[in-house]
Amino acid sequence: MGSTWYFVEKNDKAGPIDDATLEQYIREKKLGEKSFVWKKGFEDWKRIEDVAELDQYFNETPISPLESFDEVPFFEEENTGSGFEESLDVSDYLELEDESKNKKVNPVSPAADKSMGINWSQISHDAQIFTIKVGMDRGAEENEYGPFSLNMLKKLFDENRINAKTFIFTPGMTNWIFLADLPIFSKIFQMVPPVIEEVDRRVASRRPFVAKMFFHNNAKFFEGICRDISVGGLQVLVSNSPVKVGEIISLNVHPENSEYSFVASAKVVRLLNGGQGFSLIFKNLSEEATRAINNYLERV
Repeated sequence: MGSTWYFVEKNDKAGPIDDATLEQYIREKKLGEKSFVWKKGFEDWKRIEDVAELDQYFNETPISPLESFDEVPFFEEENTGSGFEESLDVSDYLELEDESKNKKVNPVSPAADKSMGINWSQISHDAQIFTIKVGMDRGAEENEYGPFSLNMLKKLFDENRINAKTFIFTPGMTNWIFLADLPIFSKIFQMVPPVIEEVDRRVASRRPFVAKMFFHNNAKFFEGICRDISVGGLQVLVSNSPVKVGEIISLNVHPENSEYSFVASAKVVRLLNGGQGFSLIFKNLSEEATRAINNYLERV
């Protein structure tokens, strides 16, 4: 059974319409990427461009993951990577367990080791490996953006588009942390980290929805943060991925804990600007995967 959709037309709520009618409206340009839609399971109205399962109805023109971020156009001049051959291997920045340099995360807990198992001194300021989550820091709905480099984060901070209570995550961490808790905060932002009150620290935030992705006949591996998950598809935030529109990839998705984990195949239908990720639609999603996604959506 398909979904029942509502949309905004001339500032008024319209609908309901079914999947086929929604597709027709999009293809006929009655509804565009900036149009608002809603269906059961959404916390609020969403722009069509933010609903991954609808990306398949548009042309292959890239969209920016930050177009709606404070409604301020984002910069792209820092993104100078020339392609997949120079893309980042995040494991290079994880602490080594011994001199044999096996790339494994140091098992010391973040509470006891402020480094969080990450070799912060070795991270390039241009490496796009950080995802941020805004919302709690400004009393609004939570949304993830990125990945960003430290230089990009510095610019966002200077422009007051992120702050000390913005959540940040990079592979190697076990959960989101406040930007103020970043071990290299003072070095990057040239100031003493603001004190985060205990009342703010008690605010719960879901762990990152992480996907492990295998490309090119499982020969290449990437890890990225997912957003806008549904049984139709999702968006993945990952830097310099080697995918092309139309490519089929394999995913191992594990949000929060194994209870909601699933594996799936998906087709790339849209690339994000600046090599910051892509949108997927699932292919022949299994009953087990469908159940895991629905259970996750009902919980959140």
